[in-house]
Amino acid sequence: MPKYYEAYEIRYRQVHGKNLSWASDNPSPIVEEILKKYIHADHARILDIGCGEGRDCRYLLKQGYDVQAVDISEEAVHYCRDRVSTEEKECFHVLDVCTDSFEGSFDYIYSVATLHMLVLPQDRKRYLSFIKEHLRPNGYALILTMGDGTTERETDITEACENQTRVHQETGTQLQIAATSCKIVSFPTFRKELITAGFQIKEEGLTEIQPDFPVIMYAVVQIA
Repeated sequence: MPKYYEAYEIRYRQVHGKNLSWASDNPSPIVEEILKKYIHADHARILDIGCGEGRDCRYLLKQGYDVQAVDISEEAVHYCRDRVSTEEKECFHVLDVCTDSFEGSFDYIYSVATLHMLVLPQDRKRYLSFIKEHLRPNGYALILTMGDGTTERETDITEACENQTRVHQETGTQLQIAATSCKIVSFPTFRKELITAGFQIKEEGLTEIQPDFPVIMYAVVQIA
């Protein structure tokens, strides 16, 4: 059986098998905004954790940034590689940040809508430890997770890979696809997790990534 947080591998295969993408191709505005605000090093090294279908890393690569991108989903990584140049294909890697290691350190690490997929405390702790282990001493990490800052809830991980009816955003088509997993936390809980993991919070708030996330929490952190 796959780990509960591998459900997106199933979802991507289901959706891509219908010649559809799951998310939009619109890059997340905050990713480049925070990069330009905090990262002033020439030739900064960037890591995208949970790149999915690659809307952000593919955009940054086109802008000339030095980006490496990882995702637990082999299907997602293949999808990204099929949409970039030959030279850029090597920037994408299949990786489980909860169990695997990765070579190198980075000036800027960002992760868009990935943390909320991890429900168990030990998985969330390992995810944050991975970021800390690969962030340079003066580097910054941007972590975005689903939530409105006050709500707290989580799904049953035993149901993560079961099919459910979802409406495909772009086409309006009803699809039977894997449910995936979700843990939404409040800002106080989010802060506690980040501080316990050894980070200092530089800024936090709510933002939007249209059309996929009308509201989403974010935090910019450094190693404490």
